[in-house]
Amino acid sequence: MSDPLSNIMVDAKRLYQEGHHQEAFAKYLEVAKQGDLAAQAFVGQMYLVGEGTDQNDEEALKWYTAAATRDYPPAQCGLGFFYYHKKNDVSKAVEWYRKAAERGHVVALWRLGRIYKKGIGVPADREKAYAYFEQAAKMGHIFSMRESAVFLIKGYRGWSKVITGFRLLTKCIFDGARITWKSGDDERLRN
Repeated sequence: MSDPLSNIMVDAKRLYQEGHHQEAFAKYLEVAKQGDLAAQAFVGQMYLVGEGTDQNDEEALKWYTAAATRDYPPAQCGLGFFYYHKKNDVSKAVEWYRKAAERGHVVALWRLGRIYKKGIGVPADREKAYAYFEQAAKMGHIFSMRESAVFLIKGYRGWSKVITGFRLLTKCIFDGARITWKSGDDERLRN
């Protein structure tokens, strides 16, 4: 016997992928109200961008927070995005990105790398930036591979690593093409 919530989630995902965002939103919301962390995070995202429902920052914050405070890394990363882009609160964004990054969330690692590379709201720190990019690159995140490769090509780890940088950049290009070919909706392609 299958779990009824799982069946609703499968239907919601199918509807979403088919472009029936309003119907998908209704199903995700139904499951989110019953405490499913993935549904709560996705409802937060849908409210954030106004997909399948009206755009509503307060509702986005509510649903992201519901899942993020229960240690769900995608929601923690979403909450970081919310604070960074909607509230211009970099310190809160970094706090949530770090929580997700500590649990190995590749997009959070990449975003922290970007923040430290550019010194946005924090002191620029190439060492931290490279460490975040490198960790996510090892997990196959394409944008982090590119950033790590550029660090190496520019001689950041010494001139002996420049060739390694070019190899990593080549791998990044081929892996990115392969992943895109198979599925454009892969976590390793998110930024």
